[in-house]
Amino acid sequence: MPLTKLHMVNFEEHQDTTLEFAPGITVIYGTTDQGKSSIRRAITWVACNRPVGPRSVRDNTKESEVTLSFDNSPSVTRGRKNDKNYYKIRDSKVDGTGVNIFKAFSTKVPDEVNAIVNLNEANIQEQFKKYYLLQDTPGQVAKTIHTLLGMDLVDTTATVVNRAIKQQAETITKAEITIAGIKKEIQKFAYLKAIEEEYRNLELAIQSCSKIEADIHNLTTTVEKCRILHKKILATQIPPSVEAEARNLQEELIAMEKKKDQIDKLSEGTSRLQEVDDEISKLEAWLTVERGARSIQKEAADIYSQEVRLHQLETTLAKIRTIDGNMSKVDQDRRANEKALEALKKKIKICPTCKKPF
Repeated sequence: MPLTKLHMVNFEEHQDTTLEFAPGITVIYGTTDQGKSSIRRAITWVACNRPVGPRSVRDNTKESEVTLSFDNSPSVTRGRKNDKNYYKIRDSKVDGTGVNIFKAFSTKVPDEVNAIVNLNEANIQEQFKKYYLLQDTPGQVAKTIHTLLGMDLVDTTATVVNRAIKQQAETITKAEITIAGIKKEIQKFAYLKAIEEEYRNLELAIQSCSKIEADIHNLTTTVEKCRILHKKILATQIPPSVEAEARNLQEELIAMEKKKDQIDKLSEGTSRLQEVDDEISKLEAWLTVERGARSIQKEAADIYSQEVRLHQLETTLAKIRTIDGNMSKVDQDRRANEKALEALKKKIKICPTCKKPF
């Protein structure tokens, strides 16, 4: 955005100076020590936050401000008051409330200010500085172009990222050290597991003791009741007839118990006889099965003998068939020889007198 006005208050030699810039190129001239260079330094102070100390404040004052106004953009004010630096962005389109104040920004320029001013040290030619880019080394030229194109943001970002990574690594290292220390502290309390196990065992033992105490209490109550009942029985007067009848009943009960024992023994004998009878039945069944098995075994042996005999007969029959085949062949050969002999006889003439062929 074009710079339209510069307002300086207590900045170096300027107590209260306002400059308005027309479109195009503006030339400022005058005699020495009249504040021409201060104008450039005022613009640098706002755009680049240089210098950061109190040297820009006019002597015998505590506050200094420089305001840059732009066409169709908010104005930017850089100030210093009581050794505190600040920036102000004032939007004239917003009445009263359109002011943003920035503090504690160190040597950097707030991004909001950069977005409006859009100037840096590469855009400003100092009084005793070499001609812009003409007398710089190739490295300096490349660095300046790098800055103009905004590529220095990559370096700045890389620096910030590396710093963050380093801080994060330090944080992780500290955390690991802390975790290791905590683990060591936890190991000191490893015995708590054994104590917990003992505590559980004690709880079980206490529960068992409580149950035993309850059983003892019940037994004590029962014994006490028995004692009371025994005392009542002893205190009760039993008639002689009842006592005699009770004795008779007791004797009968003893006799019945003896008979019961005899009956139980007889029952055991009967059960044993039944078991023996069952064993005999099992033996008879086994003998029957064994006889059947022996009969089947004998039949199997007979069948096997017959199979062996049949196999022998089949072998003999095969031999006979072989001999018969051989005899048939011999007979065929004999017949062929006889036919050949007859044919030979027909061909040879025999003398009737001497019986010799001729």
